[in-house]
Amino acid sequence: MKRFFSQIAVIFTCGMFLTTVYSCSSDSGESFAEKTVEPSPEIHVCEINFNASLAGYDGQVKSNSSTRAENAETWKDGDKVYLRFTSPIGITTGEAVYNASKSNWMLSYYGSLYEDAANSCTAVYIENAEKAEANVILLNQHSIIYEDNTGSYIVEDGNLTVTANLKPKLGRLRFKGTAGKVMKVYDISHYTFYDASTHLYTDTNAAFESTVNSDGYTDYIYGYFTNETYPSVKLWIDKKEAYTRFFTSNVMVAGESGVMTIPTETSHSSWTWGLTFNIDGKTMTMIPVEGGTFAMGNEAEENSKPVHNVTLDSYCIGETEVTDEFYCKATGSTSAGSTIPRTMVKSSWQSFANTFSSLTGGRFFLPTEAQWEYAARGGKKSKGYMYSGSNNIDDVAWYNNNSDKKYHPAKQKLPNELGLYDMSGNALEIVRDYWFTYTNSSEINPIGASSSSYGIARGGRYDYGVSQLTTTCRSSWSNNSSNTIGGRMVIEW
Repeated sequence: MKRFFSQIAVIFTCGMFLTTVYSCSSDSGESFAEKTVEPSPEIHVCEINFNASLAGYDGQVKSNSSTRAENAETWKDGDKVYLRFTSPIGITTGEAVYNASKSNWMLSYYGSLYEDAANSCTAVYIENAEKAEANVILLNQHSIIYEDNTGSYIVEDGNLTVTANLKPKLGRLRFKGTAGKVMKVYDISHYTFYDASTHLYTDTNAAFESTVNSDGYTDYIYGYFTNETYPSVKLWIDKKEAYTRFFTSNVMVAGESGVMTIPTETSHSSWTWGLTFNIDGKTMTMIPVEGGTFAMGNEAEENSKPVHNVTLDSYCIGETEVTDEFYCKATGSTSAGSTIPRTMVKSSWQSFANTFSSLTGGRFFLPTEAQWEYAARGGKKSKGYMYSGSNNIDDVAWYNNNSDKKYHPAKQKLPNELGLYDMSGNALEIVRDYWFTYTNSSEINPIGASSSSYGIARGGRYDYGVSQLTTTCRSSWSNNSSNTIGGRMVIEW
């Protein structure tokens, strides 16, 4: 049975303009007497005529009645649509819930509704939400959002009719590969909250994990490319391999589905090695370093002994030192910069890591000293070279005999076993740790002193001699405001 609205007449003295506002009966069943237009403090509940249809992904259709369309289904008991009514008297929000046993929709809302010609209405339906608190719904990368921002409602003869044609708000994508593979996915943003009272979404660009299920596919990821100018997907797979795929156009279009095959070392057509971040046309690639145990230090170097075993988790490290031009793009500097290494004080490097993290959704840091040395040695691919990538210093480094006493652009010398450039020579590099003295103890993911007047510098510089360019040589570095130094980023799982 239809519930009728109690009519409230209000006469505006200016121009003798007559409007009519309707209010459903409250959940207590009482009727509301005539009064001036003010939001009611009580919640109203009534049955409505809800012409709600949903056109989903891959031909899915959902409506109030059965159809013969492919993948068609009716609304299920408890399905909820968040409504936001807009009219000359303001905005009223509510929730419509489907009752399958009665085949009807019940509306709950605060405030009043306006009777006149059809007024506008916004409708949102969400699947796979984590939870809702008050008007705020907690979302994740698997939440499916349908909305209609051009719906309408009208009150006629005491009956409220709402019309909404819901469509997907986001594109969706899943990955195909070997069951059990775990990936960190970058460059796809998704929504984290929806506030039904304001119709506002909160989103995030933070990387997230995705696992291949037993059927050979991941769950669908619902979102959009974080970087619309340079759309891409980045995958860090099982903490061992990392790949990037750039697209010439947006392939994550609202309402459309996509499937991508997970790249492998033997088959990665259209994917490039590493996690490549593009900021306004300037790129930086992070190379995966599979974790392991190694003998850190060098008994022949006073500051690098004793040799001790260190075990590290996997991480990715910058293919090059951060260049001046990339730093300028990432921080919005008006300077164009150049391809030589950026140099600055340690606190500025830590600030840059935070800026880079917020831009990309990764977790960026300066490398720990152990991470730096393990990568410089070549990680699990190490061939035991004295310098990073060779026993011939001229192959891999700019130093006092060949640099003309100046910095040089990145990647002009040969890389090391992992594909990392300039870890010997060119710019001296700061690490996350502060100065400390080695011990004989074995360590797992060590970080040295948490504070000191001196940091740790690694790799040597363009004006250093060969003895200071080994993969194990370490120097103390004064953290004063005029002492600038190069840097290289790491990204952790």
